Amino acid sequence: MKVQMVALFLLLPAFFIQRVPPANTGYIQGRVLRGDTGEPIAAAVLTLQRVMTTAESIAAGPFPSRDSNSPSRSDARGEFVFKNVATGRYRLFAISPQYSRQEYRGSFDVIAGKPITDVIFRLTPSGAVTGRVISVDGDPLEGMEVLVARPVYDENGQKNLQPASTTRTDDRGIYRLFSIPSGRYYLIARSPMTPDPANLRAGIDTFESREKYVGIYYPRAIDARDASTIEIKPGEELPAQDFILFHQATYRIRGHVIDGTTGRPPGRGSVLLGIIPRQPVALTGFGGFALPYKQDGTFELTNVPPGEYWVTARISVSRSLVKPGEPLPPVPAARAPVDISYGDVDNIVLTFAPFVSVKGRLSVDGQPPSTLPGLDSIRIALVPPRAGTANVGGIPGVHTPIQPDGTFTYPNLIPDVYRVTIGGLPPDAFVKQARHGNVDVLSNSMTISGSDSDPINVLISLKGGRIDGTALDEGRKPVANITAVLVPDKLHHRTDLYKTATTDANGHFTIRGITPGEYRVVAQAKLEPYAYFDPDFLKQFEKQSELVRISESSKAVVNVKVIVH
Repeated sequence: MKVQMVALFLLLPAFFIQRVPPANTGYIQGRVLRGDTGEPIAAAVLTLQRVMTTAESIAAGPFPSRDSNSPSRSDARGEFVFKNVATGRYRLFAISPQYSRQEYRGSFDVIAGKPITDVIFRLTPSGAVTGRVISVDGDPLEGMEVLVARPVYDENGQKNLQPASTTRTDDRGIYRLFSIPSGRYYLIARSPMTPDPANLRAGIDTFESREKYVGIYYPRAIDARDASTIEIKPGEELPAQDFILFHQATYRIRGHVIDGTTGRPPGRGSVLLGIIPRQPVALTGFGGFALPYKQDGTFELTNVPPGEYWVTARISVSRSLVKPGEPLPPVPAARAPVDISYGDVDNIVLTFAPFVSVKGRLSVDGQPPSTLPGLDSIRIALVPPRAGTANVGGIPGVHTPIQPDGTFTYPNLIPDVYRVTIGGLPPDAFVKQARHGNVDVLSNSMTISGSDSDPINVLISLKGGRIDGTALDEGRKPVANITAVLVPDKLHHRTDLYKTATTDANGHFTIRGITPGEYRVVAQAKLEPYAYFDPDFLKQFEKQSELVRISESSKAVVNVKVIVH
């Protein structure tokens, strides 16, 4: 008996250790409910994604691994839990069949020893749309791509069409799009931009020889500006959204790739060709990468419909050559604009120009840069204007360390057009001035050429303005977890002037480091990311916004009515 007791006693420490949560971990618990009835939703899939800091992204290198917890599922009571979550910033998503995917209030922090137990998802039933696609002769068109999409903006203020659901027509020309979140969308039918994956695997795809058709926005427009949107309502199916497509002539693009240093075709690595529309909201029915390229430097792209394109080329980089934690090596790249109207285009030249070194200096108004707190956190990044520039396939924005004296250098830039973005400033700082030669790069793009020698000069001021505000509902009660947005009243093109804050439990928010000028403050529930870059955003809610004038080191107090739709 004593031996048995001793054995049991020796096992106890291991037994309890297994149940002690690891250090520096947190705990997330919540429920998934129907938004209309409040009933629990079982078997919903919850996905927790880690949001990496800039330092973590740099340390991870060009091919970071996903640092996220395994998905969780809600039980019969709609409850879910994530245990032993490493501390850090996360985003949390919930999705269930026949319901729209939903994110929990943007990114949030998991702190050791502080469990998060109040997460509530209220999912909205998704909608569907059906219809038929036929030719002008009345014949059903099989394999046509049909999608619903809506304009969205990215963090740089660039407008794109984001597909919410996509499918292809069957042999009767019939399509059905489903699991669509409620809202207004463009409905588009077009020739597919890529081969059908199922047919490609079966070796029966006829993508290259298939007839091309003019892409149409519902009901009969070839330009988004002339199109009407459709409304998808929660849980409803919108029927009989039919299209008649016309034949579309296609053409060829021929050209060659040369090394700007030798004047000959590139002699090392493999060249990847790409072609994409120059306008991100264009739906031309054509685009792709890794297109055919010959070792003599020539290329020929076929079946290209009329439109405005970028043709790009870059040297591919093998992942095996990049060690974890090391930066992506400079990648030679080139691009050329191509306009196709009613004929083939020949003699396109894509030149891999030598890399350019550009220097710069950051100055602080009234003090040396070395005394600026958090100098190593400031990021002066050069970003191509949009996808399709010479940097396609590389790092979308490149930044470099700032030295204690404020100097910085970009040693291997591809000659191209760039925008300058500046982030990571101290709380009360703002960018007073940023120039590349004589160009104001806060309002304009800058061009880096092979003969470029102008430096980039950035001036920082620590006298930014401040707004302390409260978001109130119709009953003048404070509202928590609401996004407050600071929108410039006139300089809408200056994306660096937009700022956001989330209200606390008392409905309060604070926005600091504001550049002097006039602004509107808007508070909205369920604000989509970067929706405030839409020019119509402020027009729609101007009456519910508050006008604020900010000067250096000024402080303003505002009460803002929450917009609930």
